[in-house]
Amino acid sequence: MGITLNLHPLSPAVGGVLLAIKALGLDDQVVRKEVDLSAGQSLHTVPSIEDGGFCLWNSHAIVAYLASAYGEGGSLYPQDLQKRAKVDQWLHFSSSILYNRLMDMTEPLWTKRSKVVSEEACERAEAAFRMLDAQLDAQLEGGPASGPAGPWLCGEDMTIADLCCVPLVAAMEIFVGASRHFPRMTAWAEHCRTHVPGYVSVVEACRQRYIAIITSKMTA
Repeated sequence: MGITLNLHPLSPAVGGVLLAIKALGLDDQVVRKEVDLSAGQSLHTVPSIEDGGFCLWNSHAIVAYLASAYGEGGSLYPQDLQKRAKVDQWLHFSSSILYNRLMDMTEPLWTKRSKVVSEEACERAEAAFRMLDAQLDAQLEGGPASGPAGPWLCGEDMTIADLCCVPLVAAMEIFVGASRHFPRMTAWAEHCRTHVPGYVSVVEACRQRYIAIITSKMTA
């Protein structure tokens, strides 16, 4: 029956799902339906999927489901419990830290409560980048509290953690510069840009649309 993906192109959370679909080779099995936010549906409700009679929302839950159902035991969402726990660790970081702090910066713009991004929200986003950078640095340095070393968040293999985190980081970088202050995070993001299938068509395209709409809201 195929999979239906309900989306909006301005949602960075959708980017993670689109990247997972490409990484899993599911492009031909997915029907994309754009949600009309002007009809009163919230940006918080996208993405969602329908797979047969099964419905699921939340991008992190969706990518975990797709990788489990269609990944055939691959490295995107490992079967090994400890490796999977490391992926889950980053998924929770993505949902509870990155996504929330991006929304802290942008929700006042979407709801027309403000035309500026608050300094406090930007500082909280910087703190999230600092946590991400420090963890990647610890992995490269090694030690009992660090994760496995490698160019990806969970070591040598790309996982759904990378696919969920990098679109949010790319969106947050619109407001918070990264290159000089967060070198480990910047190196990881560049690795994603050059090695994640569909990065340019998904993440960079979303980023450019995001910049355009944010600019229009700040100058209207």
